[in-house]
Amino acid sequence: MNRGANSFSVGYVQNPAAVISAYKKRESLRVPFHVIVLPVLLAAAALCVSVYWRTSTELKEARQEYAQIQTQVNQLMLDNHRLKQEINALMKNPEVIEQAAREELGLVRPGEIVIKLPEKRPQP
Repeated sequence: MNRGANSFSVGYVQNPAAVISAYKKRESLRVPFHVIVLPVLLAAAALCVSVYWRTSTELKEARQEYAQIQTQVNQLMLDNHRLKQEINALMKNPEVIEQAAREELGLVRPGEIVIKLPEKRPQP
């Protein structure tokens, strides 16, 4: 094999000074590993912190909304229970039926006299 035809032959360098110069030039253009990795890691960390803050804020707001809705649900359940009792009493208890007829419909028994008193108005 001809050494001139194969410039990559082991131990054969045409111009050692050119090889050293090319190696130094390549080394000077080389970017250190930490210069690339550190900004990428910082950007990833900043992104994670940003997502965490936003998510924790949304979670806090959702918990507050849940607590408000749960309070409303409890109040509505109490109202529903009270109304069921009132309906049951209006259907079964004659005294409650009579009281509702007198107050809401203005009914009276035969022979009763209704006296309406003027409403008390607060003095200014």
